[in-house]
Amino acid sequence: MEMWEKILSILVGIVGVLILISIVLNLWPNYPQGKIKIEGDKQYVVDSIVNLIYDCFEKNKGIKKSVICAQADIKSNEEVFSSDIINSINPSRIDVSKVKVEDLGYSTEIIIRYENQIIYVENVEYEGLST
Repeated sequence: MEMWEKILSILVGIVGVLILISIVLNLWPNYPQGKIKIEGDKQYVVDSIVNLIYDCFEKNKGIKKSVICAQADIKSNEEVFSSDIINSINPSRIDVSKVKVEDLGYSTEIIIRYENQIIYVENVEYEGLST
């Protein structure tokens, strides 16, 4: 009987460790894995941004805090306007009123951010130091 008790305690320990690992992985913040490069024609750039918006919304649905989902450098052969992105969103996947987009131009760095059930697509602006 002593052998079965040892085996049972080992199995309980393994299950406990697996549960602990799954809890830690679910609570770990999902930070973006680095900057994404999106280059190409306007429609490709718009579609890529829209897909990032969908992913961001699905992964963070219901979260109250601000989460940065993606950071990307974009380069397009034509100017990308906020209306291009808004018009490409499928309203059955996400309510268009929950997406706020800035005009992006030809080339810029953007951040896609989720906050209070709204997705923001914003230009990254760096402030210069003056002397």
